[in-house]
Amino acid sequence: MIKQHAGEWDKHLFFGCRNKNKDFYFGEEFSQMVGRNELTFYPAFSRDRIGRKVNYVQELLIKEDTLFNRMVYDSLPLYIYVCGRIGDMSKDVWNDLKYLLYHSGVLRC
Repeated sequence: MIKQHAGEWDKHLFFGCRNKNKDFYFGEEFSQMVGRNELTFYPAFSRDRIGRKVNYVQELLIKEDTLFNRMVYDSLPLYIYVCGRIGDMSKDVWNDLKYLLYHSGVLRC
């Protein structure tokens, strides 16, 4: 999809896996796309600690809330794919997406 729509809009990929050295199967492809300015890449590796902090995709989404709000308010194409186990990760991502939509004024509870 990224190559299919090259140049049509900005692409931002929030990607997460456990370990950069074990689970980052498409790392080289992502690096090449970043190098060609085809996307902006936000990686999160939940088992690779940075100091004492663990890194999760949903935390990156919250950190980049201004980007998310701009996409929503400017009616930019926004595709959200969540892949992984159905456990806590998908629930956490969904809850944080609802949080972002609520605080951007799109979602009313």
